[in-house]
Amino acid sequence: MEKAWQAYLAAQRSLAIYGNEGVANTEKVRSILEFSYQKGEASLFELLDAQRIASQSAVAANQARAAYTLALWQLEQAIGRPLP
Repeated sequence: MEKAWQAYLAAQRSLAIYGNEGVANTEKVRSILEFSYQKGEASLFELLDAQRIASQSAVAANQARAAYTLALWQLEQAIGRPLP
């Protein structure tokens, strides 16, 4: 049960780090760079890099959600009942 609890806490921290706010921030930067690129003030490399970072951020957030859900399930299995 202790191992399941520690995994749950770690997954909670990951979810806090890679949550929706981080994805929104990287998407905002990507949007700003796209606008700058259209105006000729940013390079294609900068735009593509911002798109890559936004995609990686979204993937990390999804992986954090999946890890959290799995850790929650494992914790519920360890204690033998659903959490309230």
